[in-house]
Amino acid sequence: DGSNSPERMQLDPPLPTPTPKSPSRSNKRKRTSGQEDRRQREFEGVDPSTSVWWESDDARDLFGAKENETVRQCVTRRLELFDEVMSSIEGWRLLLDDGDENDRCTICDQDALTKKAIAI
Repeated sequence: DGSNSPERMQLDPPLPTPTPKSPSRSNKRKRTSGQEDRRQREFEGVDPSTSVWWESDDARDLFGAKENETVRQCVTRRLELFDEVMSSIEGWRLLLDDGDENDRCTICDQDALTKKAIAI
């Protein structure tokens, strides 16, 4: 008969579960002597037990911290801004310097700005 009884059905084998590859230590880039010298100068006199990256000029530059705020305060301020963007229909305007005073942003622009806030 033409029934699909369990004896007659042939199932495909299960697909293998992908496993992440661990990075090879041999693939790790080594610093050049110039890079190592620059790194040593950058951290010269820095006590690693009391100083953290968040207090560095690199962190300030990366996050655009204002003169009167720490990097952590800057990140917190920006996260609060993104929360505001997400909590109102016109929140995307907060991401623009002029708030789109002249209504030049298209719906696609508005959507893109909101999606960027979600991603961040």
